Amino acid sequence: MGDDSVELFRGYLEAVVRWAEHHMLPFPEVAGHVLVEVILRHDRGSLAARIPPPASELPVELRCTIGGNVYALAYTHADGGRFELRDGGGDVVVSFRGSETLAWVNAAFNKL
Repeated sequence: MGDDSVELFRGYLEAVVRWAEHHMLPFPEVAGHVLVEVILRHDRGSLAARIPPPASELPVELRCTIGGNVYALAYTHADGGRFELRDGGGDVVVSFRGSETLAWVNAAFNKL
């Protein structure tokens, strides 16, 4: 995978914001909480972003490993725009829909 820099996170977030605006979706309030968990828990050197072109139907993804397991944090059209944490096979492990608390997000990541 690759780069653990702030610039990688900035690029990912900018793409999510553009994607949400392009598709008239709300930017989830939970984004900060989810990204804090990813920053704190990811295995060093495992971050990579996939940012599809604006017209694409593919989600914006931040890929990483946590505890040696591969995950992708995808921002998708589902239910009017939400984050999904997907496992290496693409199955949704948990969805973050809106204004979940940091405690709720933390508990979801504790189950990984």
